[in-house]
Amino acid sequence: MADEMRNETPSEGEVRYRQLCKAVADYLYHVRVENGRVVEKIHGSRSEDFTGYCPDEHAANPRVWLEAVVAEDREAAERQSTLALARSETTSIEYRIRRKDGQIRWIKKVIVPYCDPNGQLVAYDSLLSDITDRKQAEEQILQSEQRYRMLFEDDLTGDYVATPEGEILLCNSAFVKIFGFTNREQAIGSNLAILHRDSEPWPNLIQRLRELRSIENYQRVTRRDDGVVLHVIENIIGTFDEHGNLLRLKGYVYDDTQSSLVANKLKQHNIELEQAVFHRTRVLREKHHHLEAVLNSAFDAIITIDSRGII
Repeated sequence: MADEMRNETPSEGEVRYRQLCKAVADYLYHVRVENGRVVEKIHGSRSEDFTGYCPDEHAANPRVWLEAVVAEDREAAERQSTLALARSETTSIEYRIRRKDGQIRWIKKVIVPYCDPNGQLVAYDSLLSDITDRKQAEEQILQSEQRYRMLFEDDLTGDYVATPEGEILLCNSAFVKIFGFTNREQAIGSNLAILHRDSEPWPNLIQRLRELRSIENYQRVTRRDDGVVLHVIENIIGTFDEHGNLLRLKGYVYDDTQSSLVANKLKQHNIELEQAVFHRTRVLREKHHHLEAVLNSAFDAIITIDSRGII
């Protein structure tokens, strides 16, 4: 136990324990137990830095510590203390407290029990660490992941994450729909190389990605899982480690099949129209030549006169 919790000179073992506590915890308090009941809580001088309440305030109201716990987390905090008194296995828990100044802080609490030679619990130490910064960082990461998932799922393009070998690790519902998979589970684990069988070979594409690091507006003809031909436009971005090794790739696929079909139909229509015009022009030219031949071969005089008598 810490020397501030006892009047006697600390032993060498207690000094080492105090140093260890300082290394693993920001603050600790000592609890004395008799017959399975808490009879005293001794809060050290750092209680005010940690909670805003000084040791005298804790001594005047032993429930100050529990009342400082945010209401939603109070049950977990009480359960840990109950398990400690029952000498059951206790684990570290994380919960929020409201400091005296109103700040909400996240703490991690570990209980270290002490038993007499008969195995009866006589005391325990509560080691407390402020983990607010870590919790806030975790929350920011979680929110970022949630925003990414929302964008990923709501995106109308077919988005995927894959290994350099082509194995699909992640994809959205639009990707599943574009390539005709039954569900996402069927798509994940399949190989993109199969979807590239009618276009540039997969190894060639990966080599090009390693060189360029990203490929934009890549237009290709591919096939759905059920064999239907697709025309797609794809953007591919590589993720590399510090040595330049390709770790994975993210792709964004736009189904351009309908536009391509319309463009091809328009192109074919233009070709057919040009052929019709050419054929009609040739027919008219042939008729003109035939008329000239008739006129030139006639034995009688042939003239054309308009309504005013002009030849």
